[in-house]
Formats: sequence, C-alpha cells, structure tokens
Amino acid sequence: MNQNQEGNRRSSVGSALAIGLLISSISLAGCTTVSTSGADRWLTNSNFDGVNNAMAKKGMMPAAIDCRFDSTAPGKAAYGSKVTWKPVPRDIRWVMHVGTPDYAASSEAKSRAIGLHRVFSKKVRDKATGQVVQCSISTN
Repeated sequence: MNQNQEGNRRSSVGSALAIGLLISSISLAGCTTVSTSGADRWLTNSNFDGVNNAMAKKGMMPAAIDCRFDSTAPGKAAYGSKVTWKPVPRDIRWVMHVGTPDYAASSEAKSRAIGLHRVFSKKVRDKATGQVVQCSISTN
C-alpha cells in the first residue's frame, strides 16, 4: 500500500510539473518562433526537405508558412516557402504541404486519414498566369 501511495504522489508531482511546463510552453510558443531562412530568404524546392528535417531534429515544428512562385513556366512550376518555426509540443505530429491546390487537397486528405488536421493554409495567385500555389500545415 505504501508503495502505491508513493507511486501516486510521484505521478501527481510529475503531472503538476508537466502541466506547468505545458503552460510555460503555450505562453512562450507565440514568442519563441524563429525563421530558418532569414527575413529575406526563401526556401526552394532543392533545400526545403533538408531544412524541414534539420528543424524537426532540433525539436521544432512550423508555426506558419508563406509560399510564392519562383517560376511559373509551363510544366516547370517552382515554389518558394518561408517557414516560421516554434518548439514542438510533446507527442505532436505534423506535416507541411506545398504545391497546386489539387496537390495540397490530396496531401491533406492523406493527412486526415492518419489523424492530422489542417491548422494553417495560404493560397497565392500569380497575377500574370493565374496559377495558384497553396501551402499548409497539418497536425494532430
């Protein structure tokens, strides 16, 4: 019985600590964001995955994403992305989608199938061609 009570006390202390850390991380989440590419640099198709993986290893997740067209050439559309990162809360899974609205919708459907939902989305239309790029973040 003493062992059980001791165990319960530890878990309540652990729970109080966890709740305190959660409240701290929530209150800091809005002001602890960082941009990996600098204020004037955009990630490209060639370095997006590398930066994404590096930030995930550092315990960071996207808080917001901006997207643009780097090229609107037929069949060779290229997108730029600017990501604002924040510390990832415990047990959070996330994924980013960048591409045509059809690609983003398909990717988001796959995300929903594994329990994720969209928390951020943006569409940008190229004025000259009318093409649209969409970027979004999904999380659990």
